[in-house]
Amino acid sequence: MKRFYSLPVLLALLYLAIVHQASAECGVYDRMVTKHDNFCNKNNDDYPVHIGEESVHNTGWQWSLTVDESAKAKCKDSLPSTSDLPTSAKLDFKAIVKSASKSSCRCYGRYELIRSNSSDATDTTTYTVLYLQPDRVDDPYYSFTKEVIQKLLKHQYYYLYMSHFFKSADQYFPNVAGFFRGYVDRALEMAENGIKYTIAKKETLSLMHGLTEEERSHHNYPMYDIFHHDKDTMFPLHLKMDTEHFFLGGVPDDQITDIGMIEKAFKQAVHWEKTIMSELVRVSMLADSICDTELAEYISAEMMPGQRTTLKLLESHRMTLKRMESSGRVAEFLFDSQL
Repeated sequence: MKRFYSLPVLLALLYLAIVHQASAECGVYDRMVTKHDNFCNKNNDDYPVHIGEESVHNTGWQWSLTVDESAKAKCKDSLPSTSDLPTSAKLDFKAIVKSASKSSCRCYGRYELIRSNSSDATDTTTYTVLYLQPDRVDDPYYSFTKEVIQKLLKHQYYYLYMSHFFKSADQYFPNVAGFFRGYVDRALEMAENGIKYTIAKKETLSLMHGLTEEERSHHNYPMYDIFHHDKDTMFPLHLKMDTEHFFLGGVPDDQITDIGMIEKAFKQAVHWEKTIMSELVRVSMLADSICDTELAEYISAEMMPGQRTTLKLLESHRMTLKRMESSGRVAEFLFDSQL
């Protein structure tokens, strides 16, 4: 008996097949390293990144190297062969990067190092290291704190301004004011949850990578750079509040009309929430690109559902107001009373 599937079911099955294949190719990285200013300096031996572990036999090992590079033009066409690599049980990752790069340790990507015992073919271990660019273009953690959390912190002030505007004597719509006041709390709660998640994520990766407390906090250690922005913080120190992004930013007082302000407010709110959604999509894609399914699932399961609901509600209110605009001020009062 033949079985026929509808188009949505076929698409869902195709999606699951792709996800399964992608998941099979992903793995947990033994180390994640971001190149910092002193990473390639000859005299900088503070906290070197070692791959491998001490063994009963510290010599007589064979290593092979492959790089799934994200900067192909900056990696050597011919990577170091087994005969060119040390025979020790541990390797200095900085030396490996230098040997794979055309210049200045710029061969970024996924490094896979396979160590095998020349006298015991069954004694083989694979180590993976994700080596990231200093400008963070492929770093989901930096994008999450720099773009998502920073925007959420700014948006709470934007919504607060909007709430006060509709609570003023000239534009008194108490329910609309209360509605947007709730979005102040929502933006702050999302930012706080994101901050807590980032702190926990840093500790989790540190434990997974076997870093000591000293290594986690030392400013020259590569792991430090993954989560830090300015000096000693994982999050931006300053919020640049551009007035044009406020509800009525740059609009002269004499151009603020009595009618249409509520629709304008909801239109602006839709725009703010769309920017958050686009940043969440970007972070999720970056997380998938470095095989961090845990971060991608946090974004898709914890943050995106509420964001979709919010966008749908705001857009619904905006369209209702647009249909009522011909009725003028009375329609706005009616909308406020029913909100």
